[in-house]
Amino acid sequence: MDLGPVPESAFQLINRLADPEEADDPVRKSALEVLKVHKGMLQSYAVIQSRKKPDLDVFSDSEIDVLRNVVADYGSRKARELVDLTHQPAAYKRADASRSPGSSVELPYEYFFDDAPASSDGARALADDAQAERAFAEALAAAGRSALTGAGAGSSVRH
Repeated sequence: MDLGPVPESAFQLINRLADPEEADDPVRKSALEVLKVHKGMLQSYAVIQSRKKPDLDVFSDSEIDVLRNVVADYGSRKARELVDLTHQPAAYKRADASRSPGSSVELPYEYFFDDAPASSDGARALADDAQAERAFAEALAAAGRSALTGAGAGSSVRH
C-alpha cells in the first residue's frame, strides 16, 4: 500500500464505511452510528471522525498516558509527515521491497524487531507468545462462526 502501513482489517472496514453501495451492511450501519465518514471526489482515502467523546474508562491509566504521549508527539503533524515516519523503519522497508506500486503486502510483526537491540529478546518472546494467542483466538472464532453458519467441517481458517 503506497501510503500504508495499515492493518488489513482496518483497511477493509474503512473501505466498507466509505462505500455507499454497502448501505444495507449491518456492520457499516452500526459503525456509522459512532463515526462520520467522508470521502471527497478528489480524495484517495476516507476521512473518519468520531461522533462521540471517547469512553476513557475502558483504558488503564498507563494506556491513557501512552495515548496522550502519542497525541503530544504526533497529533499536530501533517498526514505526509506521518506517512514518511511510518516508512522509515527497517520493518516497512523490508516488506515494501517486495511490493509493486499500487499493491499491498503483508507486514509480519516479526519484522518490527529488525531495528531492535539484542537486549529486546525478552520483548520478542512476549510478542511471539501474544501472536500465538491471537492466532489461536482467531482460529477459534472462525471455527465458531463456521459452526454457527453451518459451514462444513472441511472449512479452512484464514489468519
